[in-house]
Amino acid sequence: MLYDEVGSKGLPKSYVDELRAAGVEVSSFKPTQGWRNRFQINFRNHRKMVVVDGETGWVGGHNVGDEYLGLDSEMTPWRDTHVRIVGPAVLQLQLAILGDWYWATRTIPG
Repeated sequence: MLYDEVGSKGLPKSYVDELRAAGVEVSSFKPTQGWRNRFQINFRNHRKMVVVDGETGWVGGHNVGDEYLGLDSEMTPWRDTHVRIVGPAVLQLQLAILGDWYWATRTIPG
C-alpha cells in the first residue's frame, strides 16, 4: 500500500504497524525525496488505484467515511466514485502502481 504522505498527515502509526504485521508492504509517497524535490511539498501522489489479481482493478475515488456516502449534512452532496476495470487494461494500472512504488521506495514489491 502506497499512501500520500501529505494527504495522510494524521494517519496513525498504529494503523500502518497493523498493516505491516498482517504482511502488507506499506510506504508513504515522499514528496520531498531527492535533492531536486526537497522544496516541492505539492509533489504528491493522491492516486486511488487498486489491482487485486492482475486481472481486476479499481481507479477513482476510494475515500471511506460517512461524509463520502452523503451521510454528513455539511459534505452532502459530495460523493466519491470509482470504476472497476477488467482485462488487459489492468496491466497499465498495475504498471503505474509499480512505477509509483519504485519511485517512493527504490524497491520492487515482493
